[in-house]
Amino acid sequence: MKRLLLFVFTIIPVYIFSTHLLGGHMKYVYLGLSPNGCAQYQISLIKYINCDASSNFQFPNAPTQDAVIGIYEHDQFSNPNGGGNKNLIKTANLVYNPTLTTLLSVPIPSDCINSTSKCVYTATYEGTVELCYNDTSNNGALTPSQKGYHIIHERCCRNNSILNINSPGSQGMAIHCYIPPDTLPNNSPSIHVDSIWVGCVNDTSQLPYYINDLDGDSIVVSITSPLNGSNSAAFNPVPQPSNILTWPIPPVVYSNGFSLTSPFGNGSFVNLLYTQQVLNLYSYVQGDFCIGIKLFEYRNNNLIGIYNREIQLTFLNCSPSNNTPPNLDPSQGISANQTMFTITEGDTLDFDFGLSDTQNDSVFMIYSGLIFDSNHINPPAYISTLSQQNPANTLHNFYWESPVNSSFNSPFSFKLYVTDSYCDNNLRIIPFLIYVNSNNTSVENKIYKFNIYPNPTKGIVELQGINGSFKVDLYDYAGKYLQSTIHSTIDLSNYPSGIYLLKVAYGDKTQELRVVKENIH
Repeated sequence: MKRLLLFVFTIIPVYIFSTHLLGGHMKYVYLGLSPNGCAQYQISLIKYINCDASSNFQFPNAPTQDAVIGIYEHDQFSNPNGGGNKNLIKTANLVYNPTLTTLLSVPIPSDCINSTSKCVYTATYEGTVELCYNDTSNNGALTPSQKGYHIIHERCCRNNSILNINSPGSQGMAIHCYIPPDTLPNNSPSIHVDSIWVGCVNDTSQLPYYINDLDGDSIVVSITSPLNGSNSAAFNPVPQPSNILTWPIPPVVYSNGFSLTSPFGNGSFVNLLYTQQVLNLYSYVQGDFCIGIKLFEYRNNNLIGIYNREIQLTFLNCSPSNNTPPNLDPSQGISANQTMFTITEGDTLDFDFGLSDTQNDSVFMIYSGLIFDSNHINPPAYISTLSQQNPANTLHNFYWESPVNSSFNSPFSFKLYVTDSYCDNNLRIIPFLIYVNSNNTSVENKIYKFNIYPNPTKGIVELQGINGSFKVDLYDYAGKYLQSTIHSTIDLSNYPSGIYLLKVAYGDKTQELRVVKENIH
């Protein structure tokens, strides 16, 4: 008897994908109206490609396949950040431009343990896109959107070394932007920031950025979760745009112990210093992490643009661990326990402070606070550098003429952010607090107090609010007499940058004012 042997073969799908994506962003330029009367845009997609030994795409051999973008119509006549799911109206192919492929130089902190070079390059995909779409409800006629367009590209996968994302080698990456309706031509803003950054653990580091916008729009920056999207994954690394864009766009799934507020683990942070255009970063954990940056673009107080991008950050163990950050030096001015002041409105707060580093590293300082913003308080305070002969010891001056009624906004606070030049860029944040008490003397006697404008200045200053005859004597900060005048305009153009004193004599009174002369760049 013959036996029939039945062999059952189970076909197991094997998905081949690469883990090469380190981040990316989109930008666009308005080109005008097409012959069809539709808005045309040059849209560019910039990807950051890993080219270390684990990547399938070594420099300069970037993925040459067209990058497909989905174009979805917004579902509201306002609030581009709101609404529900969006409908696909068309797709477009962005073509790889090999001439723009660029190998990036990623600075590695010096004097660090386990510091290794990073191999990263950019790949750019471009296309001219007409945003009108064939409206099926209008016999297929080309129709511009009155609500705006969401543009999205999805791709998989990130490098497996990322710690704060669950299974980073299989989660997709979505890059998104919003273009306003055709009736509102626009160019995307540019944020210049290191998309691949290396710093040190157990220390606060700073990542600077700056923004420019061709149209003069206002830009608000926020930290957000990286976007996962809905379609790309290890089993579908190069997806086609789906008919529906899930909104909000799904973010990544964080690993246990990581979140948007703790992107590098418990006790870590990433903070935005808007006035200084700096990201403050801190991590206890060594490794690779990714975060999202979201830009909101406003024109005439209306939101007209949204831009999501992703960057990657690496924290290394740095040496030595006992390298302390700079601090206030009491031998040059106030000490660390003299950072709270109480004055009466109309008074001048004037004090020197020194900064020094015990390891003799070079000291750097930036500062932030509404007290320096003339839109918030006028006149504003300012800080001047008096001396920096030794890079490890610097001397500065704080000066503020508190205006009438400034007690209404009391207290005022500001912070110094002080770093050194060592491997881990040690940073110390020094807070100050100023209480302003009301003055019971009549307002009438105070509102005629004159001031000087502009201050700081690059040359010409003018005394304002003074009537009658007066005399002005000009001195440098060391007290050396320079000149006298009986005019309200004083020219400092021929003097070097620094602090100058104006002694104004009028009637039987003398008032001393301080003015800062800045360098002319």
